[in-house]
Amino acid sequence: MRKKNGSEDNRISVTYERETFASSAAVVENALRGALLLEGAGKCFVEAHLVTDESMRRINRETRKKDVPTNVLSFVADRSLPHPELPKGFRYCGEIFVAPRHISKKKEDIRILAVHGLLHLLGYEHKKKNDRMVMEAREREIFRSLFSPSRGG
Repeated sequence: MRKKNGSEDNRISVTYERETFASSAAVVENALRGALLLEGAGKCFVEAHLVTDESMRRINRETRKKDVPTNVLSFVADRSLPHPELPKGFRYCGEIFVAPRHISKKKEDIRILAVHGLLHLLGYEHKKKNDRMVMEAREREIFRSLFSPSRGG
């Protein structure tokens, strides 16, 4: 497993289970970095893990009681736990698990799903219709800002 770390403004750790996910790791890191900046998240530490469909299925089964793989899962950090490993002023936001092969099979965009996972860590939800509309609108705004053709994305 390889790790990539973020800049001074935020910290992003991306790990992957398979070497074939290495190129996706860079894409995910860039999407998360851009979204954190657009959200004004401040000094935030986020962990992203690119996992196999089998691992995602296990995580989904253990955490949500759904015995199927899924595209992305997010786990918001328990803010009551200290993180002395982080530099002063940083907060640990949580973890995002992404299944690149599952996403590819579904013809989805890994950048959108990484941002979706991040928005959950930052407090967005989609359990209620209005919340879903707000979250989806923000995803679209971020995607346009970061990846529109005029930006070379």
